[in-house]
Amino acid sequence: MIKFFKNTYIFLPIIYFIGAALDSGETFWRDIPYGLPFLALGIYFLWVDKVNYLLLLMAYLCHVVFDLVYFLLVEQSYMIPLYEEICIVYDLVVALIIFKKKN
Repeated sequence: MIKFFKNTYIFLPIIYFIGAALDSGETFWRDIPYGLPFLALGIYFLWVDKVNYLLLLMAYLCHVVFDLVYFLLVEQSYMIPLYEEICIVYDLVVALIIFKKKN
């Protein structure tokens, strides 16, 4: 299960990149710097065979923070309704699973 979460982490920023690109080129270029750290982590997770549990846990928790900030600061999200809320719950559940597996 951890391997699944490690290998699918890259989809978190890609979904936002696609949503931004579909909204407009301006939105895409505005938001891409915020997603690059998550994309870099996703590529790293795909590249390594065995990932540090703490790093993966922190990556998902950082994405929760990103989603919360995005939800609170962006007035008109280009994502589908309730996307940020669903993503926050998903990231938290995954983080809890990783934490439980670690211990």
